[in-house]
Amino acid sequence: MKFDYLDEAPSQWGECLAKIRQAGHACIELTVLWGAHEQTRGIRDFTKSSRLRLEKLFKEVQQKGLSLELTLGFPPHNETFPSWLMGEKRQALVPLSLKEGRPQGALLTWIPFLSEENFQEGFLGFLSDVFTFVDLYRFPQGPIKRVLFDFAVYEANVNHFEDADFGRALEERYLSIDRLNANYQTLFKNFQSVASKQGFKVLCDKRPWLAAYDYKWVRNRLLSQFRECIARLERTQAVLDLVEMGGNGNTGTYAGGVIADTTLVERIGNAVLPLAIGGYVTSASIRACRLLEFLHHYAGITSPAPSVQAVLCGRYLSRKDFDSLMETLKTGVELHFPFGLPQYDEHLSCYEWHAARKEAQGLKRMISDKWGKSAIWISDPALQEDDSFFHKLENVRSYLMARH
Repeated sequence: MKFDYLDEAPSQWGECLAKIRQAGHACIELTVLWGAHEQTRGIRDFTKSSRLRLEKLFKEVQQKGLSLELTLGFPPHNETFPSWLMGEKRQALVPLSLKEGRPQGALLTWIPFLSEENFQEGFLGFLSDVFTFVDLYRFPQGPIKRVLFDFAVYEANVNHFEDADFGRALEERYLSIDRLNANYQTLFKNFQSVASKQGFKVLCDKRPWLAAYDYKWVRNRLLSQFRECIARLERTQAVLDLVEMGGNGNTGTYAGGVIADTTLVERIGNAVLPLAIGGYVTSASIRACRLLEFLHHYAGITSPAPSVQAVLCGRYLSRKDFDSLMETLKTGVELHFPFGLPQYDEHLSCYEWHAARKEAQGLKRMISDKWGKSAIWISDPALQEDDSFFHKLENVRSYLMARH
């Protein structure tokens, strides 16, 4: 049960919590917002203003016999960020729907940049203060059982070029600029020249899927580094067993009979948006987004664990997702590839399909001793992503329905 202490008069906290307990709830979810508690830079208020007295609130929760889950980070709220941060020169570019907490289509907006020195110094100081209270009121002496972090808005930042570590993270992935140039057929002199909007636009135009994978890889790496900074805080160490940092899943999404590669899109709750790196959207991202939107609304496939699953991907698929598919085959599930088999991983290494092929009713069937009774089916001919791609979406739907 969510409880927003900032929207309630402090004199009413006890009454509101009592009603929650009487309604049969045993735990409440509480979000502590940095912007509300640090309205002036370097001055954090947890005691002066009556609406910000965390210790009083925690005591009220405990007295009412409730347990408590805290959320920290950057959830949708008008007091998520301190007002003094909004004028910083470097800004992150994120989906407006994640900042506002309601559907806003593909609109983007600017928020404070995560790696700004002022940002990190302020937020880490705020966390240290909050964790002091958490340590005092942790379960079983107090009501706090869990502390969650919400980084969702930064997990969709498409402007990481402002981060000085972007080029270094890209170098960590490729090790040498020659290797990157070989994969993209480019002539960059160093990683810093790649780590810009214009540089990455070149990569997006050359190999859209690989550029999307690389950008997300770097983004996740930089966010992991920030999580590591939080974990190293002295105050965090005292409550580390309660803390859950969260984080992105892999690039594949599994839903009701369809396995889809989502490298080229952003997943915002139930919505799917084209990945807009630096505000630039490739035609491949638009096609992937339209396809997933179409399937979400019209495919009509709802079985949570069907014996037949369709795999929607192009020529590229991450090694992690490929290995996951191979494990799926061992469970007796048959996989159908309407767009053909993936051929390359994120290193442009070729996948080897050691299997016998048979023709069957306009499909190619692949079997292998490694898969037991499972099999792979390929649409023959495979659907092609050409200029008439969107006219073939109905064929995709019909294909999926016929196979289930």
